[in-house]
Amino acid sequence: MQQTIAPTTPARTASSAHGTSSRRIGVMAMVSVLGFFAGTIGGLVGVALLMRMVSPVVWMQSGTWMVRRTAPTVLPALAPLIASTVDVFVLDGAEELPALLPLDRRTGRGVALTTDGWIVTTRTALPMERRAQPVVVTSDRRMIAADRIAYDPVSDLVFLHVTGARMSVLPLREDDLEAGVLVVMPSEDGGIVPATIRTPVAHLAPGLVHSSDRFATMLAINDGAQATPGTPLMDGAGVLVGVAVDATRAIPVAAITSALPSLFREGTVTRNTLGVRYRDTSEFGYPATRERGEGVVLTADGALPAVEPKGPAQGILRPADVILAVQDDVLTNRRPFPELLQEYPMGSRVLLRVLRDADERIVPITLAVTRGTTLMVARAGVPAASSPQSP
Repeated sequence: MQQTIAPTTPARTASSAHGTSSRRIGVMAMVSVLGFFAGTIGGLVGVALLMRMVSPVVWMQSGTWMVRRTAPTVLPALAPLIASTVDVFVLDGAEELPALLPLDRRTGRGVALTTDGWIVTTRTALPMERRAQPVVVTSDRRMIAADRIAYDPVSDLVFLHVTGARMSVLPLREDDLEAGVLVVMPSEDGGIVPATIRTPVAHLAPGLVHSSDRFATMLAINDGAQATPGTPLMDGAGVLVGVAVDATRAIPVAAITSALPSLFREGTVTRNTLGVRYRDTSEFGYPATRERGEGVVLTADGALPAVEPKGPAQGILRPADVILAVQDDVLTNRRPFPELLQEYPMGSRVLLRVLRDADERIVPITLAVTRGTTLMVARAGVPAASSPQSP
């Protein structure tokens, strides 16, 4: 009887199992590599399509973000900065308004504060000349003559008013800047240039005598380029933080905001003054606070007295007095004396905390009010009237 033997599958050896596993790993590796290259190619295609969409608006050139000023699709955070910036020109009073103004005649820049035509720039861009005719050119290339010029009596700020400007406006920053904050400013060719705040508030060199009636604070910036006077600085939130005086200094926005109430109400910049000269106590070995020496020491500046004759402090304060605080506001690096005076209503009666001969006392004093020079222009080049600065 013939015996039938059923077919059997031979047992897998170790070498055959290893070969199968290697083939599977190879297939998986190949699939992974193909997937990686497919994803990379897809990403490159996406970037290429994006660059085709964005390149008419934004591109890089020598480390500078370039943005077309008239492009309707500029990055939303940067568009208001470009749209609110104007070029400032100064024509002779007898000169007719030309059809075109070459850029080499530009004296500075400015930035719009209101939609109805108030613009801020600096005295470097617009020096006080009574027959001068300021003209601004907007981002959409409209040329408009200024009808009013208001000079700040305690800083280098100048405010212009133009009619029919219809410009974009940046919000104003309310809190202090910290060192290392990155800001941007419009470049000379319509792009965006980064800048860095090097110190929150940079005072003038030690040893110099300051005036209570003159702002002595600046933002120290490092922009790597020669900033045109009046160029606005904007932070990452799209908020105005100051206007440049040159490539290393900018006037902080706090100086602008404190001038706005009287500017909007009267068309003139009005400031509180005390009529004293001082140096910081840190230069005289007085006890220091964490931020800087506390208080200011009244001192003469050569032939200029420590206390102005006929000023509000005459007969009340004397040389070598140390002013520690105004009301409850202690004087520190972040609360400098001239700027602190502007936080009170014009002509306020305030209480000064004064150290005199090692005796601390409270001294009441009424602040004087100073009005900046204002020029009103009736037509191109012809000042119609002026408001002189108060003594």
